[in-house]
Amino acid sequence: MGSLVDAFGIYSRYFNREARKVDIGAGGFMDESELMFYKEDYFVRLSTSGDRPMQDVFVGFARIIANGIGDSAKPPKELELLRIPGVIPGTEKYYPSSVLGYPFFKRGFTADAKLSGKEVRIFVVMDRSSAEAKETLDRYHDYLKEKDGNPRFEKKGETLTLVGRDPLYESVLVRRSGTYVFGIVRLSPEGDSRRENTGKDAGRHEKTR
Repeated sequence: MGSLVDAFGIYSRYFNREARKVDIGAGGFMDESELMFYKEDYFVRLSTSGDRPMQDVFVGFARIIANGIGDSAKPPKELELLRIPGVIPGTEKYYPSSVLGYPFFKRGFTADAKLSGKEVRIFVVMDRSSAEAKETLDRYHDYLKEKDGNPRFEKKGETLTLVGRDPLYESVLVRRSGTYVFGIVRLSPEGDSRRENTGKDAGRHEKTR
């Protein structure tokens, strides 16, 4: 797939949290007819038709393939960006372009999380420079303004936060730090009243980078 993070990206699209997890490569899972895993810059998908295979035979073939790929079985280091309180394990996904479906969010990660009992979505956009990250945040601000999302920047100390309402993702809270733009979407309609607690979680995200 070109890189470890790209291999994870394909794997994350297929990943089934309800399926049986298998300790192969950097991560794997299987059901009655398929087994998938990723390792280094490879994504591997084994499937069968007809009679159901014996589970140990299916896993055995996968291990043979994994052993031939390389020695490293570590997940992408970029996943550490999502190691914050409330994130639901197994929901992490990587997008090589158009994070959240927006072309100005060029590449990055999303994950689901629990916040005050509600399921929200967090995202991280990875830009190449601080100037590019600033441009990304400004473009999102302009988009929200065009869609009557009442976007506004709020400053507390040295922290600048963009808040508003996304036409697809309800209330949003977004910040920039260095080459990263990150935030929380799908906040409840009462999201503004919870902004202080949400901001604390976003602050923890800055510290994990």
